Parts: sequence; C-alpha cells; structure tokens
Amino acid sequence: MTFSAVKDYASYDMLLLVLGAFFISGVGLMSITFFLDDYWGDEGFRKYLKDGKREKINN
Repeated sequence: MTFSAVKDYASYDMLLLVLGAFFISGVGLMSITFFLDDYWGDEGFRKYLKDGKREKINN
C-alpha cells in the first residue's frame, strides 16, 4: 500500500468522524429538548409518569 492510498482513506475516515459527531450531537440535543420541553413543561405528563397505573386503579 502506498502513501497516496493511505492518504485517500484518511479523507473518508475524517468524513466518517464528522458524520458520527453530528449523529451523536443530534441524539444528545434531541434527548435534552425532550427532557426540557416534554418533561418539565408538562405537569400532567410528569404526574402520569410518577403515578403510572396506580392512578387508574384508584379511580
């Protein structure tokens, strides 16, 4: 394998690294926005998660 062949693969490795970084940051951003918007912003949803089926059994 020559040096030029290794150099060609380095650009693909960098592309894969950048795409992986975007994917990981997207998953992190999605989980943070869910936690902030849907969990803390919705008191009924928090109560449903906390009580679960106990609330349905009591009613």
